[in-house]
Amino acid sequence: MAKKVVIWTAILIIIFTAPISAQENPPFSIEADSLTMDQTARTFRAKGKVKVDFGKKILLADRVNIDLNTKDILAKGNVVFREPNREIKGPKLLYNYQKERGKFIDADGKIDNNRIRGDELKMANGNFKIDNAELTACKAPEEHYRFEAEKITIYPDDILIAEDVEVWIFDRHVFSYPVYKYSLKYNVELTPIPIIGYTGSEGYYVELDYEHFISRNLEGDIHTKWTTRDANELRLDYEYNITDDTELNPILDYDEEEGWYSKFIFDGDFDYGFNLDFDAKYDRPEEVDEGEIIGDIQLRQQKDNFYWELERDYHKEWNYFPQLTLGTFDSAVGKFGLISNIKYRIGDVYFDDQYDTGPFSTDDEDDEDDDGDDKVYNDIDETKKIKRQDLKWTIWSEDYELGINTTLDTDTVLRKAWYETDQEYSSYQTGFNLKHELEIITDIEAGFDYIKESGSIPKEFEAYRDEINNEGDYLGYSGWRQYYDFILDGHWVMLGEDGKFKWEADAHRAIYESKDPYDYYGYETKYRHSLTDSLMGIIDYEHRQLPDSASNADKNLDIEREEMNDYDDEFTDYDNVGEEYDPNLRDKINIGLDYEINSRQNNYFHAKGVMEYDLLSNEYTTATLDLNYESEKKNSAYWNIDGKVKYDLIDNMYPKRTLEIGRVYDCMEFSLNLTWIDEDDEELEKEIKFEYGIKY
Repeated sequence: MAKKVVIWTAILIIIFTAPISAQENPPFSIEADSLTMDQTARTFRAKGKVKVDFGKKILLADRVNIDLNTKDILAKGNVVFREPNREIKGPKLLYNYQKERGKFIDADGKIDNNRIRGDELKMANGNFKIDNAELTACKAPEEHYRFEAEKITIYPDDILIAEDVEVWIFDRHVFSYPVYKYSLKYNVELTPIPIIGYTGSEGYYVELDYEHFISRNLEGDIHTKWTTRDANELRLDYEYNITDDTELNPILDYDEEEGWYSKFIFDGDFDYGFNLDFDAKYDRPEEVDEGEIIGDIQLRQQKDNFYWELERDYHKEWNYFPQLTLGTFDSAVGKFGLISNIKYRIGDVYFDDQYDTGPFSTDDEDDEDDDGDDKVYNDIDETKKIKRQDLKWTIWSEDYELGINTTLDTDTVLRKAWYETDQEYSSYQTGFNLKHELEIITDIEAGFDYIKESGSIPKEFEAYRDEINNEGDYLGYSGWRQYYDFILDGHWVMLGEDGKFKWEADAHRAIYESKDPYDYYGYETKYRHSLTDSLMGIIDYEHRQLPDSASNADKNLDIEREEMNDYDDEFTDYDNVGEEYDPNLRDKINIGLDYEINSRQNNYFHAKGVMEYDLLSNEYTTATLDLNYESEKKNSAYWNIDGKVKYDLIDNMYPKRTLEIGRVYDCMEFSLNLTWIDEDDEELEKEIKFEYGIKY
């Protein structure tokens, strides 16, 4: 066997002794069993286990010819070209190491996570073009799917484009695409794959979502759905960047039941801090001959930390007619992490009585006038235009660190509003929330809020307060009120070798200027006990108490606060309760078992069953069961089954049942989703959905 020759130093000697020794050094080294050098022609011929090292790229072959004048390399026999995350093989490669361009014949290899084959593969500037190509992300020798395309172009970390594509699954040709695109940057399919399904209301359907890039400045999304029960859908949503700071967004939406809906959005930033935002919508329901153009236009200018904005609305239930806003952006105030902004608004708000879709509307046909005219608002029988001006100052801090594991949130809002109706409204809100995380036992959270309101607002503004005020500041209570919150969030504590325990408790007090104070409190406990290595017992207890004497309006207002999240759920969700049942009390126990096992055959099974027992009515109310199963992986594939069922023991019904059966491969997956929804006085809703996805 010939002795391997290492010739990096030999190349340097030859180059510097050659007549044109001023040329740059070649950016590679060579190892081979034998080497022939032509000093006059400046060429090399290497044979036997040749290795050309470019640093980050390596070329292996049986024979390699190198021309230092043209910078061309010809490699033959068991050619392998390697670079990070890529390896391409073939019988022959022509490569220019200066331009980093090359051409493989009968290429076979790996680019990132994809296996590729092709009659010819061209490399240029880090991109790849493959003719008569096959591509798959499957790792198994017998791939589960593959793309066969006349041409595939890969721009690493950007996009994959395939032309004249046939998609083969399990060696069966299932469908074709003229062009197929996939975003490697965002890992998103840009060419749609259909979703097939069935629902009780729509019948069988085929659904497609097609996100596509037409040019650098124009991209769009097409959503379409074909059904067998006249519930077809079509949505076209495009974004066109006129410049880097100016964008058009036309939207066309059709629903066979609702009719046509179209929207046109313009948003542009211009010199001197100007911004123009135009939003127009054309809505034509199926049952009417002519639609209505609805929209708004906003003109804004900002300079440093200040801005002004002029807004005008058209054909809405309420319209700025117009409204001028002056304000400041969020900015730091002093120390302690405080942030502040100020906003002043003045303008006419126009309430249009021709619409019957707002809070003053009536949907009953019996409410039509005797002469057959269209319905009008219950409380508004004429168009109204009311001038409003208001001033709002907000200052707050979030997660300000007072010390190790101690944070403070603060919030203060002052507002004053004047109305053309000679009504005035003012509010003052301030509060804090202090949280301390202890290493053991529990985390502690304490909060305080003070709110004072005076005056009143017109009923039109009260009905649309969230939309018009934009922050929902109006609370609807005259006078002051105070909230005190105290929350303990206990840590899990081990009880012996097999048990662990966790607890939570919260107490809240609401104090009103002209009403008796109300208390809200609750606590939870959770206990887990390992019965065996695979089986665990579950016992959870929850107690929540609402004030008996508080009105429903007060309770609903209080529960909207973030600190009252645990009180959001209905306190009564069944009917057959005893006479002593307290609608302000929640008192229940959840008892269940949790079983989890990984078998010797690498199968995974998990089941969790829980029954809820109501201590007030002394009866079981619901039973739930969650199941998950994963089979053993064989040939990089396994089955996955997820199911969930809930049974209402009071009404003897299954409110919702779901089942998902999936077949998962290393490079693709299939799933069949079944859903049954059973609601009171409604027909059982069934949905079946079949989906599949290809991985890259």
